[in-house]
Amino acid sequence: MLAALAFSDMAVFFFMLPTCFAAFSPFYSSMTFRIIFGSSKIHLAAVANWFSCAAIWIVLAVSIERLLIIKFPFRSLRVYHTIESVLLIGGIFLSTLILTSYHHFSYKCTLIWLCNMTQVHVHCLPAIWNLSKLGFPNEPLPTDSFITYVNLSTIANALLGVIIPVFVVAVLNISLIRSLHQRNTQELVIKSTSVSTNGISSVHEQERKMTITVVAIISCFTITQMPSALLFLYEKLINDAKTQAFATVSSITNFLVLTGKMLNVVLFCLTSISFRYRYYYYYRLICPYFFQFKILTREVIIIT
Repeated sequence: MLAALAFSDMAVFFFMLPTCFAAFSPFYSSMTFRIIFGSSKIHLAAVANWFSCAAIWIVLAVSIERLLIIKFPFRSLRVYHTIESVLLIGGIFLSTLILTSYHHFSYKCTLIWLCNMTQVHVHCLPAIWNLSKLGFPNEPLPTDSFITYVNLSTIANALLGVIIPVFVVAVLNISLIRSLHQRNTQELVIKSTSVSTNGISSVHEQERKMTITVVAIISCFTITQMPSALLFLYEKLINDAKTQAFATVSSITNFLVLTGKMLNVVLFCLTSISFRYRYYYYYRLICPYFFQFKILTREVIIIT
């Protein structure tokens, strides 16, 4: 499951790269890039949002699994079945795909050629608007059912895709700390006559490290994911302003989302011993020659 989380976070970063490249002169001055990016920017953003939503749900699933292991320690001894993880991950990706699919047709982009067909400008407008009154006479009038679907999907995406999972993850991780503290306290009371001072110190140290990790997860997850959803709801429900200030705030929230995705790899994946072990195993399996070269280089350095 952590591998699926890492994959989703990297996919978000990958599909947002063209948007980042569009801010640099070598790209936005290229006619080919402007045409390709203008024709696909909505779909790139939709796929990035899909993987972002899937990553949030995977974090939720990981938090539930960790809490269950703390509450029911024998659960960790259960035989691992790959098919269960595959079905769970597949269900998450399918559910989030349905939840975010409206992105693909919520906006309509048009390539406008200027300066005697030497420059192209990409113009994207909400598909629920009456575009025939805005200089696009060939665009049909959106139906009431389509407008309702897009508006409800936008709100559902913000609530079910970000806001509610963030709160649930925070509650689950707080419950995890409380359950771990209660279990450690019970163990120390039962074994107080036989446990040494070093044993008690190690238990408290383990609890302290887990507390720090959980606080980091909650803080990072809330700070990096929540602003984008709140801005999304503000744009849809309160004020659909396309000002410079709004664009700046939107860029900041996108930066926070990307930062959070990269921190997920550190807080969830790299802190897991099993993930590090599997990564190391597959790294040696896929890149045996590079691994052997590193060993030989290290031996040469030690000898010299």
